[in-house]
Amino acid sequence: MRGRGRGRVRSCLRAFWNRFGARRAWEVVYPRTVKKHLLSAFGSSLRWGMLLVAFAVVGPLASLPLNAVRDVDGGHAISMFVNAGVFPGVIGAACVFAAALALGAIGAFLFSTGWACAYSGIVIAWGAYRCGTLEEIIRQARSDAPLTMLASEGLTAILFAGLIAGVIQRISAKRQGLAVMPGSLIIQGAVPNLKTVTQIALAAGGVAAGVVAYLAAVTDFKGQGIFAAFFAAIIAGVATQIVAKSKGGQATVVLVVASVVIPAILGPAAAKILQGSTIVETVFAGRVIPLARVMGLDWAAGALLGAPVGLGWAGAMIDSRAEEQAQSA
Repeated sequence: MRGRGRGRVRSCLRAFWNRFGARRAWEVVYPRTVKKHLLSAFGSSLRWGMLLVAFAVVGPLASLPLNAVRDVDGGHAISMFVNAGVFPGVIGAACVFAAALALGAIGAFLFSTGWACAYSGIVIAWGAYRCGTLEEIIRQARSDAPLTMLASEGLTAILFAGLIAGVIQRISAKRQGLAVMPGSLIIQGAVPNLKTVTQIALAAGGVAAGVVAYLAAVTDFKGQGIFAAFFAAIIAGVATQIVAKSKGGQATVVLVVASVVIPAILGPAAAKILQGSTIVETVFAGRVIPLARVMGLDWAAGALLGAPVGLGWAGAMIDSRAEEQAQSA
């Protein structure tokens, strides 16, 4: 009898603990909000970890073929199209763009468009850093011949950057359940005269990017072209977003990337037209057109890095101002 009574007491205590004690203790030690915080912390760590991987691992490795390309004198005054043979530079740039596309697609699937563009932009920035500067290329060539190739390079680099941005945009939109096509330039809302608005936004973004890059690329320091393109893309994002928002739409990263093709081509073309006959003396004197110093891969990297920043900045300012006007009305 005594053993049977002890068994009943144990079973009652166990049932009470299972019913109340365990759950209460679990909620004290591990409340429901902790799971959300842990997942958020893990996601944030993973985002920054991938950024570090892009900067310290993928970018340096993907740009190694481009780093091995040489000019006709065995030096490193090279770019994607200007080198001892066109194909080595093209193959090296293709490795960079392929790695940028893969990392950007992973980032878009896991996180957001902004983070994905940052990963891709960092990888392309490594490729741009492996190339020579405009001054180095002109000094080696001793003529204005490379300027035509650099203008073509600007167009090609922006086309590939736009492709990467379109893939990122599509994957991110699909993950969020949004119906956005890869090449969509303006989304959200019924925008009247969409073609005209898109053209105005492209022109505004291109002019804004060109002005900022002209003011920022003041020296021939290596890497300055990347930063000039980055700041130019931020302002281009602001300009395109303002135009799109004014008509009830929303600009996309593809729109900003497409807009910078204007200064990417105009820089080398202007140097060819205005300074072509004296380009060597102009370069040695340090008076080359600043916009020409930002080359194709610089624009591709800067566009992907700066476009989400400019779009987000302009969108937040416009939305907050609209809320203030609605509250005051």
